[in-house]
Amino acid sequence: MYNQVPQSKWIFLAQAIRVRLLLFHVTLALFVFQPGFSQTYQTLGYRSCGTENGSCHISDGKWWKSDPHYSTISDLKRKKKRSLEIAQSYGMNPADYLKGNSGCAKCHGEVVSGREAKNMNTGVSCELCHGSSGPKGKGYLEVHQEGSPPKDPLAVSRSGYQKALKVGLLELRNVGVRAKTCVDCHQINEKKLLETGHPSGEGFDYIKGIRNNIAKHWDYQLRPADSDNAAYAQALRAKPIPEYTVKSSGGLPANFSGGPADTVFVYVEPQLPGWLNPKKTISIKPFAPGLSQDAPVDSVLWVIKSYIEYIHQELNK
Repeated sequence: MYNQVPQSKWIFLAQAIRVRLLLFHVTLALFVFQPGFSQTYQTLGYRSCGTENGSCHISDGKWWKSDPHYSTISDLKRKKKRSLEIAQSYGMNPADYLKGNSGCAKCHGEVVSGREAKNMNTGVSCELCHGSSGPKGKGYLEVHQEGSPPKDPLAVSRSGYQKALKVGLLELRNVGVRAKTCVDCHQINEKKLLETGHPSGEGFDYIKGIRNNIAKHWDYQLRPADSDNAAYAQALRAKPIPEYTVKSSGGLPANFSGGPADTVFVYVEPQLPGWLNPKKTISIKPFAPGLSQDAPVDSVLWVIKSYIEYIHQELNK
């Protein structure tokens, strides 16, 4: 027999649940829809910035078309054979490496939202550095135009600028934000991509790039902070390139046949524990087990196991 619960008790519980759900939804709405919180902004394309037919950034558009960032997609096309080799080695369909939904698009070109399945339109454009500006009415495209331009081009108090920072605009006047933005593409540390032969970007001259290229579209003279490499160096440390390994080998175990010395380069993930992260290179003899083609499986596995143990010993010397 079921216990009887007074009707007033059920009504009270239902009301309590409704109040809690209401408070939850209000809290969630305030949390999710506050400006700048994890919103997915859309890339509207360089034409939305007025770089061609508009009146906002005509001079910036002229600068951009003479800057190396404009030709990053052209570089892929001119070096098509090498680009296809990298794409194929990466496991990408070589026919798709110019498409906006390929991994290449992250750094090599502009992809207008909704057109990801098509080929990239241009090289690196406004929004890839400044942040996606749409959708219209929700991104920074409209609000960043509010207010009169300040007498001091470095002033950041303009209402439109402050509002834009909350809805997707990156604060590139902050040298730390700018350096991180540059490092995101100019320093590659993905092991799989590096193993295809893709350049890591190591040695990129950030200050030279700022002085000779980027600063040409600014409306102010370089500040001392703009020529300071400290912020860039800090951003590089936060995204280290996997290290190569080194040391002379002490020879192979007796069960291995000899052979010419071979250098083995090992990519080391930065997050690995110290005992797996030797800061050296290792030179070892090649794997030459000397087994016949009809050797038993357990013999093959034993030889492989022994060779792995040998390499492990050499890495930890």
